[in-house]
Amino acid sequence: YKDHEMEIGYPTDVRHVAHVGWDGSSMSTPSWVSTRERPFSSAAKS
Repeated sequence: YKDHEMEIGYPTDVRHVAHVGWDGSSMSTPSWVSTRERPFSSAAKS
C-alpha cells in the first residue's frame, strides 16, 4: 500500500450563477430582515 500525493489546487469549470436569496430587482432590505425578532430589543428598553 502506497500513499498517493494529493494535489489540491483551484477549482476548475466554476461559474458564478446567482447570489442566493437576491433577485437584484430592488435595493430594499430583504423581507426576512425586517420580520426577524431582535433578541436584545427588550433588554435595551429596560
